[in-house]
Amino acid sequence: MSARGATRQEALTKLRQKILARLKKGTEVVGLELGPAANPWQEFAGIYSASDPVIQDWRDAMAAYRRKIDEHSERP
Repeated sequence: MSARGATRQEALTKLRQKILARLKKGTEVVGLELGPAANPWQEFAGIYSASDPVIQDWRDAMAAYRRKIDEHSERP
């Protein structure tokens, strides 16, 4: 069941009215547990090893960049 409105509140009010009308006719409302939403990034977790030379180069470059930024931000 769905409803539309010019505002969120208007849509919810219309939805509530639709639900109440159905309930008066004997419709049963039940809750449904869906569980946690899947994380779309989960399939990529751990695909790069910390010992991978490309990853180590990236880490080193990131650390050097952060040191450079820190040194620059410490100057008056």
